[in-house]
Amino acid sequence: MIRKSRLVMMALAALAPALAAADNGCQQVVALGSTQATGLTTFAGDADSNLGLMYVDVELTSSKPNADGSIIATTTHTFTVGSLVFTTRDRARLIPLNAFGLYRLDTQATVAEGGSGHLKLDGLLNFATGTARWLAEGVVCPD
Repeated sequence: MIRKSRLVMMALAALAPALAAADNGCQQVVALGSTQATGLTTFAGDADSNLGLMYVDVELTSSKPNADGSIIATTTHTFTVGSLVFTTRDRARLIPLNAFGLYRLDTQATVAEGGSGHLKLDGLLNFATGTARWLAEGVVCPD
């Protein structure tokens, strides 16, 4: 099994030319992380990223089950990496993969506080264990 940090290093090496800061201070972000349920509607965790170790707090703000078993949810993520703190407002689609609570996670996140930009998060959410593992990619610009 490949460790999380090795996967991040491989992804960062492949994307290195695109990860340089633009003239406007915007940064490409690539992060591989995991979060754990801390309450009925909250998660917390961390991620290895091209910007350094990133801490993440997540709040589920609404969810709507669909007839096909998928779930449409809105969430917020607060990311902290060094002195950079930004919060996203998100639309997530969770697609069931099996009968044991494993879902594919597809999230579009827009930076709403602490800057501007967007992230796309793809991953797996396991309702049985309360854990999520994900890859985030996008751009974050300072205020």
